[in-house]
Amino acid sequence: MRPPKLSLSLRCKAVRFKVSVPPFEDRPLSPYKTPGLELPDSVQPRFPMSVLCHCNGCRAATAQIGVSGMPTHAPTVSVSVLGPKTGSDGSLAAPVSDDERTWTSWASMSSKFSADETSPLKRYESSPGRWRYFCGVCGSPIGYEVDPTSLPAELNWPHVVMLWTGALDRSILEKDWVRPDHIMFTSFGIPWVREQVKNGVHGAQEHPFILVDQPMGKESIEKILPMVRGTGINDEITIWE
Repeated sequence: MRPPKLSLSLRCKAVRFKVSVPPFEDRPLSPYKTPGLELPDSVQPRFPMSVLCHCNGCRAATAQIGVSGMPTHAPTVSVSVLGPKTGSDGSLAAPVSDDERTWTSWASMSSKFSADETSPLKRYESSPGRWRYFCGVCGSPIGYEVDPTSLPAELNWPHVVMLWTGALDRSILEKDWVRPDHIMFTSFGIPWVREQVKNGVHGAQEHPFILVDQPMGKESIEKILPMVRGTGINDEITIWE
């Protein structure tokens, strides 16, 4: 059973999100199907979804291939933004716990969005009615939204936000139910990327760090941990055999 809330954050913690996931039967139906087609409950997609996308827009916006995203019903999303920047060094207000942060609904934030130079949350309109959000502190992409009024009325498209799955807190991301259910825009996909996304990387060697002479394994990871810490890399390491 999925948890009642999904939490997402960027590396700098300046922007954080929560998704309140209702019981399955109460989750909004996803419009990702042929308009007017009635599907049985067993295959009818509902929000939030977990998908991989091959479209050129997602690839270019994230600088990634086989982009993993979560189409989400906007009314279930809340956002918290630290700031404005304080101090001569441009530092942010100190990170705080979720209970101490101020939260607002995505819909309210989006409708009243202000291009405040001091706010970490930034966006740009990549095409009419489509906004891509990113963090002005660490530069991480956050996701995008489509103004439903910019789409044909007969689609009856709800207010959807696509959040990038990689921003999920690791404790949630490790759950098996986060695995993508669908791969979208395969007709746009680059052949080798489609193959890699669907069937995995074949023939590539795994290494616990960046040393190509070190194979994967517990002994190798423990051996290179001092080097990892010495480089300043976060050492929250899960040892996979």
